[in-house]
Amino acid sequence: MIVLCCRICKQGEELVKRLLVMGLLALCSGACNSMSKINTFSAEPSVADWNQPITLSWNVSGATRLRFAAFTSPAHGGATLGELANASLPEGTMQYTIRPNTISPLYFTLEASNDQGWTQVETIAITVRCPYAFITSDHFDSGGNNTCPVDNPTHVAAVYQPLEHGLFLRAGDTNTIYLLTDSGTILAQTMDTWHDGEPSPVTETPPSNRFLPSRGFGKIWIHMRDFSAQSGIQSNNVGWAVAPEQDYSMQLQWINGAGRDGPVLVMSFPDARLIVIDSGHWEVVSGPETR
Repeated sequence: MIVLCCRICKQGEELVKRLLVMGLLALCSGACNSMSKINTFSAEPSVADWNQPITLSWNVSGATRLRFAAFTSPAHGGATLGELANASLPEGTMQYTIRPNTISPLYFTLEASNDQGWTQVETIAITVRCPYAFITSDHFDSGGNNTCPVDNPTHVAAVYQPLEHGLFLRAGDTNTIYLLTDSGTILAQTMDTWHDGEPSPVTETPPSNRFLPSRGFGKIWIHMRDFSAQSGIQSNNVGWAVAPEQDYSMQLQWINGAGRDGPVLVMSFPDARLIVIDSGHWEVVSGPETR
């Protein structure tokens, strides 16, 4: 009976008109009067920047307490509701300041309840502007929805060397070397441990029109070649270098969101192609698709 009353109260006039048993309406009238209901719940402005305060307003009826939460990912279960101990009833407002690094959209949930056990929940959303420019709009939503860079794109000194079945990259800002295969796998992502004055790690003579990876690239190359020979895992054999090392200025940016649990790294090649480094894999996201 209580469940049916709930449905009648929530459906309102249309359902009431269809009821044939008037005695049921009398039974439900008390339940309807004791319901907690969110009449309105809104946020102003609906588009905001980091560190900007917004005003949340509500009008409720039949409620004795409110709980509230702000979150950016409903797919991850939202956020734990917290008690609004000093909430004004039946109507009131509160200020909420957008935290830095908030990714749009930002959701707000209001829960109204009372001692009779009635509860209603309402969720609204606003757009949070991303303050940074995107390195590319080909792969990410440059409108700032569900994604935002950690900072503006930067340029760092870098080294590039193509291989028969992959390539080497060295990003000078962190001295990190990346060994990428043609299949999209990241075989190595490690600090460059080579120092001036060290002997060449590779002593073999390469075939015609091929080149020896040297310095930090050579250290990783010889390790992966020996491991491939010992393990029989041919996917670790990236082959000889097909060109000498090339120094260039790399464009680089970390980007939050886009369905990932953490930030992804976007880097440029010497030919201006952009790639994404993410969870052990890489892919071209801008420019010619050939590697």
